[in-house]
Amino acid sequence: MIDLKNTLKNRSDKSLLNSDFSADLDWWLKFMKTFNGRTCILDNKPISSLQCDACSEGGGATFLGDFFYINWTLDMPETIIIVFAIFKWASFLENKRVIIYTDNVTAKSVINKMTSRNPVVMVYIRFLFYMQAVYNFSMFAIHIPGKFNTLADASSRLHEKDKLSLVYDLLPFSQKGLLSVHELLSHVI
Repeated sequence: MIDLKNTLKNRSDKSLLNSDFSADLDWWLKFMKTFNGRTCILDNKPISSLQCDACSEGGGATFLGDFFYINWTLDMPETIIIVFAIFKWASFLENKRVIIYTDNVTAKSVINKMTSRNPVVMVYIRFLFYMQAVYNFSMFAIHIPGKFNTLADASSRLHEKDKLSLVYDLLPFSQKGLLSVHELLSHVI
């Protein structure tokens, strides 16, 4: 809706409503069917442990000692891994401010602007809008150099030899005694 509005030069200008506008309206109407009219004030202390990374063959994310990995054969934008991470951990983000760390400048920009020229990415962005409305959280992304995104990087490359052991080594100390190889492999989507 906002992208379409931004194409207008004057307040009196008109535009034909397109399929993107319709898709934006659809998620909003879906949300309004379940919204009870109440919302909570967001917690002042942000959640700052959500890290995401992707490569040409997979993607992964980490949050509070948990992680996931997804393998793909398509060149998927890193933004989509962020959407998967929000979906996986949405219940933990309720009524929070969320900082997402990524080593991808484009993903940071897309998340912070909540728009993209890529129509496939926009489908996922609309889903993010919906998740934000349902779970009442705000989010913004911060770029970090790849060398500091080690656990997310390792979790995005589980298709490579020895990356699972690196993920295990990088997990918080309290988690190491609790996870067997079978449990680590259960994080593979």
